[in-house]
Amino acid sequence: MSLPTLYYFDAKGRAEYARLLLAFAGVDYTDSRFPYPGIPAEVAAKTTFGQVPHYTDGDIELSQSLAIELYLARKHGLLGSNAVDEAKIISYALSTGDIFQAFLMAQQGGPEAMEKYKNEIAPRYYRVWEKILRENGCKHIYGKSITYADIVIFGSIDYVLSMDSNRFEKFPSCLEFHRHMLEVPAIKKYLASRKVTPF
Repeated sequence: MSLPTLYYFDAKGRAEYARLLLAFAGVDYTDSRFPYPGIPAEVAAKTTFGQVPHYTDGDIELSQSLAIELYLARKHGLLGSNAVDEAKIISYALSTGDIFQAFLMAQQGGPEAMEKYKNEIAPRYYRVWEKILRENGCKHIYGKSITYADIVIFGSIDYVLSMDSNRFEKFPSCLEFHRHMLEVPAIKKYLASRKVTPF
């Protein structure tokens, strides 16, 4: 049987959370990358909307980053044990999407919009993470074990720190959580071999 395959540009972008989930779950898969911005015709033909990321797992074909992430999270037991857990975990995880969307809008809005993003919008979410993590010993966003929310929030913090190492200086619990996740064996192994890309 062929390995699962994740198709995306040679970048972190919208596929990195899926890669982190796959790494944490110990899944052996093919990380199929190609230069941005073109999508090979044979890959585009597989996708639902002509966009990547796209994931294949046996007979399953999935497009859209969130759908892929939720599929992986559910398959590998990272959404808690009941409907309430699942809803809470997803709600925290989705905050990373809110931040990313706000960042894209700020990029289009010019210097003033970017300053507002850095000083007001993003910190609003960081403060919530900080409070929750402080209450949970800086190890988990929700519950007592690593969940989907932990993995994607770690991914978000890690990406921001790669761009600006001082970005979380006012959020020590977020930094402690990041350090904790860096030492998770599966995450540590993945990051040690992760290809360096500009975004």
